[in-house]
Amino acid sequence: MLKVVVLLKRKPGMSREDFVRYYESHHAVLATELVPGLLEYRRTYVSGDHPAFGAAPDSPEFDVITTLVFADLAAYEHAFRTLQRPEIARRIADDEEQLFDRSCIRSYLAEEYVSELPAAGMDAASRLLAIEEIKQLKARYFRFMDTKDWAGLRTIFCDDAVFDARASLSIDGHGKEGRAAESNSWVYRKGDVIVDFIKGAIGSARTVHHGHCHEIELISLNQASGVIAMEDQIWDEAGQMLTLHGGGHYHETYRRVDGRWRILTSRITRLHVSLGG
Repeated sequence: MLKVVVLLKRKPGMSREDFVRYYESHHAVLATELVPGLLEYRRTYVSGDHPAFGAAPDSPEFDVITTLVFADLAAYEHAFRTLQRPEIARRIADDEEQLFDRSCIRSYLAEEYVSELPAAGMDAASRLLAIEEIKQLKARYFRFMDTKDWAGLRTIFCDDAVFDARASLSIDGHGKEGRAAESNSWVYRKGDVIVDFIKGAIGSARTVHHGHCHEIELISLNQASGVIAMEDQIWDEAGQMLTLHGGGHYHETYRRVDGRWRILTSRITRLHVSLGG
């Protein structure tokens, strides 16, 4: 993820109420229409009348912190080129004149660090919601894989994810010979690499994966671990020959990234696997 932070001040003579109203009802709508590749567009309004942590009231140098989130540097650069097109730049500038003191606009590429807080601080509803979101994440993993939605599958994994699939074709990941030995070295790192591996491993085969009996433990507000029972069946492309039938578990860790849970590490273990074909 790549974030851009923009500091903005309302134009002289405009009340804070009118500023927020116009931004939310007009400028935000325009921005989401014209800026391509946005994953998130957030406005955080500040007020000198309500200082925090005992500070004295003052007049802040800006009225809103606007955050734009893109998937990566390429998406940001595409958005930047788009905003430089004369017809789009003109529409943005004309609307900014209605709202901002344009001489005070400041924008920065931002690098974010988040401190992990104990999950003990979460109330029961928040804990249940987080657990359900992780269960939904794993459900999408199975569906995206079986329907061969590779773009969707990429959204499941963290950028720095690790996938240990050595036990895909054997009980212990140490197959002695033949097809069972093919998966002995199947450990993949990085979200893009993992999806490419799964895509190549499945190919055009027909697959059915079921996951159930989720055991989720929240470690912090943004970290969790889980064990998910699974069964998988794979047929040839024609659906005539069963080439694999297995069962076991996924042992996983999860990280919440920009408010959404993703798989950080995933390891397959087997209770049974039968190879055919």
